[in-house]
Amino acid sequence: MSPTKSWTTRHTLDIVYPAVMQFRNCFYDIIPFKDVKGTWKAEIHLKDDNHVQVIHRKAEQAHDNNPSKYFYFEWKLVLLFDRLHFFDLCDAKLQITKYSFHEHTSDDTKRTVEQAFKRFLPKNEVSTPKTISLSVSEALQCIASTLRRSQTTGQLPVDHPLLPNDYSLLELIKVLDIALGQNTTSLPSLDIAIN
Repeated sequence: MSPTKSWTTRHTLDIVYPAVMQFRNCFYDIIPFKDVKGTWKAEIHLKDDNHVQVIHRKAEQAHDNNPSKYFYFEWKLVLLFDRLHFFDLCDAKLQITKYSFHEHTSDDTKRTVEQAFKRFLPKNEVSTPKTISLSVSEALQCIASTLRRSQTTGQLPVDHPLLPNDYSLLELIKVLDIALGQNTTSLPSLDIAIN
């Protein structure tokens, strides 16, 4: 492991944790949320201008499973370090990069969430796809039906009246895998973001 990667792996979480907790505390009391397991990702980029950029990404969702209170969002924290003096943090920026609601999310919940997110949204447009719910049984039936119609796998469109025609089988399987990984005691419904 390179010295840069080793230092970054050990020390950026010391920097990330307080920033993420402060971010959480800005609106957790108003709109409680929880992490989406398995979504925390970190990237390290060595820039040409003698900087190291570390990007942390994570997805969160409403703590309440009631569709009328459901929201989902993704955030990223970008840290820029001086490569020559690696302990010098040059810049840090935390933004919400994407958020969505369930098809049954109440207007009141939408307004509350959007108001809470306002200061963390970039100036440009943020993706806000709609989310629908399918039972695990419906999702599996959808997959089986799709596979029966086709001889190939991969980017196959799925067959369900609530999903767009171009929603791929791979995306549905990914969502199913995440949902099953979060709750092994019972079969949950799947919340699927669609554009």
